[in-house]
Amino acid sequence: MKTGSLSQLLDGFPLVRSRNIDDASDRIGRVFSPHRLALGRRGGQLDVAHNQIRLRDVSLNVLHYGAEVEIDPGERGDFYLVQLPLSGRARLACGSEDVCADPTVLSVLQPQIRSRMVWSDDCSMILVQVPRGVVHDRAFAAGHHRA
Repeated sequence: MKTGSLSQLLDGFPLVRSRNIDDASDRIGRVFSPHRLALGRRGGQLDVAHNQIRLRDVSLNVLHYGAEVEIDPGERGDFYLVQLPLSGRARLACGSEDVCADPTVLSVLQPQIRSRMVWSDDCSMILVQVPRGVVHDRAFAAGHHRA
């Protein structure tokens, strides 16, 4: 799904467009977590399209790199990251867990745990970023309503 040829979900809400790996890493790192971004073994031309809608503390993102990429944020920030590929696939490691995600597999990266990812060149991903405090506050409030 190249940004110049096919439309992408949430295209009306562009956040980052870039063909430069350092620029993309810096700008996307400000949204999620600082990270190392590298082209994968197959190389290719980076063609980043990152769209975002913010709903209070939660953000709905659609991200596509246009090339196979390796993403290494180390220990991520204090948020859950729900990931569902719309196309392509990604190999995700979070702590001791390792999973291959595709359009049939949803994954959740835990807050403040070391993670690594490899996205295929055709991977376009929905990412829902939810601060840990929001999830814990809701879970705590729901637990008190059951009494």
